[in-house]
Amino acid sequence: MQVLAMTGHLLSIAVNGTLLVWDASGEGVIIYRFEHPDTFRCMIVRERDNQVLIGTMEDNIIVHFALPEELREELGLPPKPDNCPPTPDVPSSDDEQAELEDEYGDIAEQYVMLGGEFSAVDG
Repeated sequence: MQVLAMTGHLLSIAVNGTLLVWDASGEGVIIYRFEHPDTFRCMIVRERDNQVLIGTMEDNIIVHFALPEELREELGLPPKPDNCPPTPDVPSSDDEQAELEDEYGDIAEQYVMLGGEFSAVDG
């Protein structure tokens, strides 16, 4: 769980692939739900960029917005910066995976170029 400092909203994830945004100021009402087929494991919020990065048991990182744009507007927050990439759909075939790599590049290669190192983690 993580609280958004600018708004007081609470974000939570569950292993069933659900991200919830709660209005923690009142009765704890769920104001947004995002579902994904992967098993969620951890998350971190980049509040300034309105992004939540979710790590999964399937070794994926999902980039999603922390608050929907309509809610950001309603709260008087600035819109999402233009430099934030959209969350790509989960590829359902090898062709779709290749198409995403053509559009976004090979993330593993980019990570290594930045000095990162990949290693397998037993879940």
